[in-house]
Amino acid sequence: MAYIIEESNIGNQNLASFAMFPGGVVSKVTQTFTANRDYTLQAVVLLVAAYTPPLDTTGGVYSVAGGEPNSKLRGFIITANQVPETPQEEIAVLNSPLALTNGTQYAIVVDAPTSDYFYPTYLRAGYSTYEGGVGLYYASGTWYNLDVNFESDFYFKTLSSFSLTPTPTDGAVDTLIFPVLSWVVD
Repeated sequence: MAYIIEESNIGNQNLASFAMFPGGVVSKVTQTFTANRDYTLQAVVLLVAAYTPPLDTTGGVYSVAGGEPNSKLRGFIITANQVPETPQEEIAVLNSPLALTNGTQYAIVVDAPTSDYFYPTYLRAGYSTYEGGVGLYYASGTWYNLDVNFESDFYFKTLSSFSLTPTPTDGAVDTLIFPVLSWVVD
């Protein structure tokens, strides 16, 4: 399957990781985003690492109310395959495609793992602040801004898909056309 990047916050300067672990104070992190057009969301990409890779954790795409995640719309599992010093992009495919509406805000939520440490990566204040949403963490029953100045956001991409299978439009089924190339040697 081929993907198209729809929304993203992928600055490459001043990255930092946010540690989450079982039984820790922080049980979830999220990045809200605003759909820039109507499209069908297939997957999300996060920059993550694990203390002891590989490490799976769950998450999902949520509706947003009052600037915070509200209802889970779709779920996913994401695997961290690197140690914290070297996070890498991981694609998390949704359990089913999700139709997004232009101008509507959604949230990508990642849950704390059930074992070991998991490190979602964010961009520190002053670097590639994402205008369409905000990075938050959930602790003791409350969502908090990732940065007191509201200037830090998680690294993310949203992906839609398209087919690379050509579809004949003129009824020419089972017809292959090959270009002819020729050279003249002097």
